[in-house]
Amino acid sequence: MCFCAFGSPFKKASQWLHNKPWHLEFEVPCRCATASSHVVIEGTFTRESVVRFDELYRPSAEKLYGRLPEVGEAVSSFSASYPKTLCQRMAAGAKQALADSTGIMPLAAKLSNCKRC
Repeated sequence: MCFCAFGSPFKKASQWLHNKPWHLEFEVPCRCATASSHVVIEGTFTRESVVRFDELYRPSAEKLYGRLPEVGEAVSSFSASYPKTLCQRMAAGAKQALADSTGIMPLAAKLSNCKRC
């Protein structure tokens, strides 16, 4: 999954080995129009970059991460958090799985997961 698919300006990929069929919906690649719409994960935040950074978020950094980055904070540190939109969808899937059956993980998805390891 790519974090930018969940509103983040980071094109940060995360790969999970799982056996949950409801996790398949999170395996979303980058669909951004241009590579220039991503924030490079290097350096630290300045006053100017915090403002520019917040403008890149859909809807805002505070809504997606619970806060704005601080001046002087390492970009890599801030980018290590998962977007709230992704976490909320994962929690909803887990809740649904507890309430009733979410189906069987397709064999093709199992094999795809194994090939990535």
